[in-house]
Amino acid sequence: MRSVWVKEFEAVVENDQVSQFRAILKIAFKLDEGANARSTRSMGSEEILGLG
Repeated sequence: MRSVWVKEFEAVVENDQVSQFRAILKIAFKLDEGANARSTRSMGSEEILGLG
C-alpha cells in the first residue's frame, strides 16, 4: 500500500463509545504482474468501509 486518503468519516457514539463508523477512502497501491515482474502500476480505488 502506498497511501490512504480519507475523503469522509462519520461515527455514531452511544453511551460514550463509538458503536458504528463509516469512512470513504481512496487507497493507492502497487500491483506486481507475475512473480518476476519488473514494472509496477499505481492504482486507486474508492471504498466504503464500516463496522456495525
